[in-house]
Amino acid sequence: MEIKYSGHAIMRMKQRGITDIIIKHLLKYPTIVIKVPSRQRFIAIGKLKERKIKIVYSKEENYLKIISVM
Repeated sequence: MEIKYSGHAIMRMKQRGITDIIIKHLLKYPTIVIKVPSRQRFIAIGKLKERKIKIVYSKEENYLKIISVM
């Protein structure tokens, strides 16, 4: 599935040194995925070299939209 990034997500990725390859890997192999109540958003949480990374995203019709990266 295609992945699109919000401007906010791109800014946070640059600030935190997180690449799109890391995002794709953690979306494919998350430790846990949490559905945000009352919104169509999800939080994928995973670890990379002992660093916890959270990806906030929504499922659109034909793609995933990355909203923020922490």
